[in-house]
Amino acid sequence: MQGKRAVHSHRSIPDTDSRQAVKKLFHFCYLFVRLSEPESWNQLNEDDFQELASEVAGLPTQLEPESEEAKHFRDKA
Repeated sequence: MQGKRAVHSHRSIPDTDSRQAVKKLFHFCYLFVRLSEPESWNQLNEDDFQELASEVAGLPTQLEPESEEAKHFRDKA
């Protein structure tokens, strides 16, 4: 929920949180590129699957519902 705090608050995000977010994004992008070709999935070992599962498990599974106020504002545009 740090992203929400960054957008809706004037308080700054600690450098350690920012670095951790960039680190996770980089690692996800690395895995995405590495596994973008279907045949690359055949070369994964058990450790690779465990690493992938731990990375993907932390990702959001769906967007949060849009508030009524946001829907009203969107419809007016």
